[in-house]
Amino acid sequence: MYYKTPADEVIFKENRVKFRASFDYENLDIGIVRQLRFKVAKYDLEGNFYGFEDLTNQLVICEKTQDELQRIYRIGTTVEILCTFDLGRLVSSNKYDLVKNANMFYELYLLDYNGNMIDVPTLISNVVSDTGNTPNGQNDSSKWILTRRFFIFDTKSGIKDGEYPDGVPQVVRYPKTMTLKVQLDQREGNEEMISVPYLFIEYRERTASYINENQDNALTELSFNTEYLQNTFAFWKGAKTFFWISIGIFVVLVILISCL
Repeated sequence: MYYKTPADEVIFKENRVKFRASFDYENLDIGIVRQLRFKVAKYDLEGNFYGFEDLTNQLVICEKTQDELQRIYRIGTTVEILCTFDLGRLVSSNKYDLVKNANMFYELYLLDYNGNMIDVPTLISNVVSDTGNTPNGQNDSSKWILTRRFFIFDTKSGIKDGEYPDGVPQVVRYPKTMTLKVQLDQREGNEEMISVPYLFIEYRERTASYINENQDNALTELSFNTEYLQNTFAFWKGAKTFFWISIGIFVVLVILISCL
């Protein structure tokens, strides 16, 4: 599921998020928020809806305490969580080795201070466009391709025909890096506001033969991060406008001088 609206408008449109962000104070009654709150919608591979859940540890593969999980969603707190994961669990014939919530799709929503849900887009780094390019690996956000749904582990699409759905996958996919990115809005009058967050995911793919070759191949490092960034979209938009106005004035001056 892709966004039809350009990425800049989805993420940087003013006042999609209504609350005021604070580093040390929260009062939902007057719209001041210190702790980001999220909901996730769950779907299976056939598209059946499993309902909404409060976001707690669903995106964090590494084992963490409740206090550490709370820090992830505290406004202004940059967090990096690293751990080693055994990919052998994804290609095991023992169903009890499979990770919980594998082969489920998620949609992420930010809760506003009044309980309204705001859709949070996903930016998958290695998405390939129709032209064969990877626009999500570029800094130009106007060319990004945003998606709504994402998965944590995919062990089903790599199962051979005739062995689906209970066979052992020949290929598995997993998130090498997941980063929740929050833009602090720097536009005049919006200094305590944030833009719509987005979830950055870098997926990796491994074959079962590679994983089973040796223990080193089976072990991989996974990370979940939160980042708070300054929103420079308005600056560059204004700079681009100024550039074209300047070009227009220059062209007019050249024409006037040539007529003298």
